[in-house]
Amino acid sequence: MALTIQVVGHKKTGKTLVTAGLIKRLTRAGLSVAAIKHDAHDGNIDQPGTDSDRLYQAGANQVVFQSRQGSFQRSRTPQPLANLVDQFQQTADVVVIEGHKAAHYPKLILLAPGESRSDWAGFNALAFGALAQQAGAEFNWGPNHHRLGSLTTSLPITKRGNSDV
Repeated sequence: MALTIQVVGHKKTGKTLVTAGLIKRLTRAGLSVAAIKHDAHDGNIDQPGTDSDRLYQAGANQVVFQSRQGSFQRSRTPQPLANLVDQFQQTADVVVIEGHKAAHYPKLILLAPGESRSDWAGFNALAFGALAQQAGAEFNWGPNHHRLGSLTTSLPITKRGNSDV
């Protein structure tokens, strides 16, 4: 069963930067990582004018774009987060979710300037971090994510195939 963790914080706290750095560290350690990105801003998930977008705009409920490089699925009905996590439980060692603050999974919470741990009471915090030195942050990252290594080594991850990492 995959360890599932979330990276959450308010806008411009470095969620994508830290999530990408975390995924890099985990994959370098030989782990299989699945990522789920929440967009609270209703961004377009396909490129306008592409064939897959044209099929969707024509009225298809679901469109799967598939090539030698991978696949991409678009659906008119958003999947519940728990269903997405369940999809990856048997194929990934770690599921990393960026966003979805209200979900119940353990969280790496990125503090915005002026925020404190108490602002996140009740959010199932695994650890608190910030992009710069900040009171209440256990982990502080600059652009090179120097402290991500200590976080990744403290996570209770079991690699598929039974050996602990």
